[in-house]
Amino acid sequence: TRRSSDLATTVENESQQTVNATEIEAKIEQFTSLANFVMRGQVCDATNAVISNGRASDLKVGSQIKVTGTISGSVLMVNLLQIDM
Repeated sequence: TRRSSDLATTVENESQQTVNATEIEAKIEQFTSLANFVMRGQVCDATNAVISNGRASDLKVGSQIKVTGTISGSVLMVNLLQIDM
């Protein structure tokens, strides 16, 4: 028999987005556009990202940046992009 003290009183469930959250800090290895660049071998799309410490026009191969976002398929969909000047 089960006692009431054996039952869970709280269940926490992380959202899928939280589980897939990714952060990368590195130099851009390949740059085609804001929607298509590579860092540490990861294809990134920052089309809808908030950009801090600069502008999209500052981005190029060799730029040191930090990105945060979620993986969709094989692409990191960036929601925050910080340029290290």
